Amino acid sequence: GSHADWPRTVVVRMVLRAARAVLWLFAGISLVALGVFLKRAADLYGHSLPTEKLLRSPAPTRLPVRFRGTLDRGGCSCTAVYSTLTGSTVELGLQVSNQGVQEVKCAVAYKHEDWDWFPDVKLVTALIRDKGVRRVATILKHFRGPGDPAVSVRFADSETSLGVELTRAVKEDTDVTMSLFLPFSHLARRLDALLTLQTTKRVADGKVVGVLCGRASNGLEGVEAYIKYDFAC
Repeated sequence: GSHADWPRTVVVRMVLRAARAVLWLFAGISLVALGVFLKRAADLYGHSLPTEKLLRSPAPTRLPVRFRGTLDRGGCSCTAVYSTLTGSTVELGLQVSNQGVQEVKCAVAYKHEDWDWFPDVKLVTALIRDKGVRRVATILKHFRGPGDPAVSVRFADSETSLGVELTRAVKEDTDVTMSLFLPFSHLARRLDALLTLQTTKRVADGKVVGVLCGRASNGLEGVEAYIKYDFAC
């Protein structure tokens, strides 16, 4: 009986994987179509503005490629980020350790320039060594107010996460950011709070960030420390 059901099980798994891939593809196409629609709407709105208002804010002529990444005891990562004039980005990066390349990822983020109520949207696809493909979609919204609060919702293959972030300037070139994420594991069926504390130091045309993070289930012994960087080329 179990041997007879094995081909059927394999077919079902293949169909489910194909359906999931089609859904992610549809989500990407929908995001691009939405961006085109909103850009067209913004263009039509811009054409209706007086010429004097348009001439007051000329668009920048150069947007350098930025390099972002992390450094820790286990290795390092580097991501090349190209930004459009509206703030949307295209990213390509990799993560390496003493055992070689561990992850290759690409990401597309959309940011609307005219409508403050519209959230930022980001899609990430990563190929992880010995684990396969991982896909993450993030919706992020910044709000005006004390602490410059930001709320995010992240959808991954195995978990859904809700996050809140607060930032405070302690010096002219130094910020402190505290983030609380509540990821819900689809497999374990439980929440495991993740707390992150970041100190950002702006240097020339970039910044260096010291990060402390840990999950509630791991206690103080599970706290991790690493450095992030962000520089223009």
